[in-house]
Amino acid sequence: MGVKKLTKKEAVSVCYAAMILADGKVEQNEVQWTSKSSIATRYEVDKNLRWIVDYLKDDKLEELTSQLPTPTLKRMSMKERNEIAIDLMLLGSSDGEVHENEANIMIPIYMLLGGTMDEYGLLIKEMQAIKKQKSSKTGNCFIATATMGDYDHPIVLDLRNFRDNVLKKSIAGRLFIKIYYTIGPIPAFFVGKSKYLRIFSYKFLIKPLHRLISKLY
Repeated sequence: MGVKKLTKKEAVSVCYAAMILADGKVEQNEVQWTSKSSIATRYEVDKNLRWIVDYLKDDKLEELTSQLPTPTLKRMSMKERNEIAIDLMLLGSSDGEVHENEANIMIPIYMLLGGTMDEYGLLIKEMQAIKKQKSSKTGNCFIATATMGDYDHPIVLDLRNFRDNVLKKSIAGRLFIKIYYTIGPIPAFFVGKSKYLRIFSYKFLIKPLHRLISKLY
């Protein structure tokens, strides 16, 4: 297999592949994200992953990553780069948690997208400001509130009651809450701004979760 010269969409898709592989396994929810996310769809990630897999099977993925950042990625605006970076973060947290390797790979991926450490630092500061804003407005039921559009929606109330009456009473539950409070505000911000993401979140996250706790509590 010859070395493929990457187009802009293909180069971005390689970054998505790197995030998917960061924890050493391919999750179904991650594959679904690449076909449903408006950002990933823009760069045809779902289609491009099909041939990227061939490089992975031949243990030649480095032939692709070594080309990054390509000239087109270096010329990309910071706004566009940040949109991709945030979508990659959402991809990494799409299973409800962030693996250590997924968190550690974000800076290298941002560099592969043509960004700098200073630009990444500005992005993190912006995200922290969003987190603070969301925390004050949603009572920490970030994603559920954003999905249902109402802090007092019955489903949100059920999830909040489960958090207070079940999760907070165990070490594992408190650990889950801590992780959720860390990653929750960012996806919630984008879910709240997108009708499609609200539908996606309800179908694949909130509805199954609510059905589960209804059986447990």
